[in-house]
Amino acid sequence: MIRIKSILSMLLFTVAIYAMAATLRCSNCKKRISGQYLKSSSGQIFCGSKCYKSILPKCVVCKKRYNKGFVSASGEKYCSKKCLSTTWKVCDLCKEHKPTGIITHNKVFFCATCAKLPKCFSCNEPDHCFKLSDGRNICHKCKKTAIEKEFEAKKLLQSVRNVMRNELKLFTDNKITVRLVDQATLSDIAGHSDNRELGLYRYKCTYTTVTETKKRLFHKEEKSTSIKNKKEFFSVLLLSHIPKKKMIEVISHELAHDWMQAYYPNIKDIKVKEGWAEYVAHLMNSVYGQNFMNSRMENNPDPIYGGGFRKIKAIADRDGNKAVIRYLEYCNK
Repeated sequence: MIRIKSILSMLLFTVAIYAMAATLRCSNCKKRISGQYLKSSSGQIFCGSKCYKSILPKCVVCKKRYNKGFVSASGEKYCSKKCLSTTWKVCDLCKEHKPTGIITHNKVFFCATCAKLPKCFSCNEPDHCFKLSDGRNICHKCKKTAIEKEFEAKKLLQSVRNVMRNELKLFTDNKITVRLVDQATLSDIAGHSDNRELGLYRYKCTYTTVTETKKRLFHKEEKSTSIKNKKEFFSVLLLSHIPKKKMIEVISHELAHDWMQAYYPNIKDIKVKEGWAEYVAHLMNSVYGQNFMNSRMENNPDPIYGGGFRKIKAIADRDGNKAVIRYLEYCNK
């Protein structure tokens, strides 16, 4: 009796298996499955590999179906690292697609490896830099237009001076001496040890005096001193190896100081003096078609240079350049 029950149980289990197999359908093509089948990890059943592959994710780059792949931070799926890498930024230096790195203030991307290279003193971007005699690093890009000779600096200063005269109506007839110097010399003369100076305007005035003695009534003598000779000296010191476009901005800044010395010499507020010079450099960048360089001044957090510039520019934007001149006249009293 027990054996008969065991046999009946086995027959019923076999019938159940065939009955279940008879009701299986492919999750993709919906056809009835009568033989072997594939089952996915999610429990879906497929009649063959073709139907199984049809549910696999498709790479957003090559459009191929894949089983194991990569998912980006944005949730998009890729079949391989090669396809995923096509979405990465291209390093400006090594030209390779890289997932991580830095974006400089010039909006240039450098991969994590290249970002560790020495930074150029001018553009502050990493590169396989040249080392200058005073210890500064300069990148290949900046070196292409760097002003390295004093005669080049003199020629460029005269050119900028002419443009400022013609375009902005700002000029003087002062005979300006131009010197091209290294970082140590400029910092020493400027009195700064943080190497922040790119240029420096210097004005010096000497007097020769004559004292006369005149006899008055009752044998009294009266002395009077007068200026017999007045000599003025104007000079601009420029840091060597500054790229041409940046040098135009620096020269414009220093020439603005020369103009202020000639017309408003009594202004003592350093914020007004530097703000005015930066404002003129800002205008000259626009004249030369290099407005992209103006973001440095506009966003400069320094309270003297950045704050002074924004104050002068705010007056000009609100009431025009004539209002700026009136403001300088007020500060000159």
